[in-house]
Amino acid sequence: AYGLKEVEEAVQAGAVETLLVHEKTLLENRQKTEQLMDSVEKMQGRVHILSAENEPGKKIDSVGGIAAILRYAFAPVQ
Repeated sequence: AYGLKEVEEAVQAGAVETLLVHEKTLLENRQKTEQLMDSVEKMQGRVHILSAENEPGKKIDSVGGIAAILRYAFAPVQ
């Protein structure tokens, strides 16, 4: 899942195993991003904050600044 809306839906469904957050997204959307990070951690998920200075950080930034590796297949509501 990638992008704020899709990741938020996956977090609410308990589907997120690992949350990947670009540091810029954390700074620009701090309150919403921190809520998502807290929710993932409460569900025994992991959170990684990625720097703009490395390739994984650049890739996450290119898909909306936030992405999730899911525990199971999840289809967001369209």
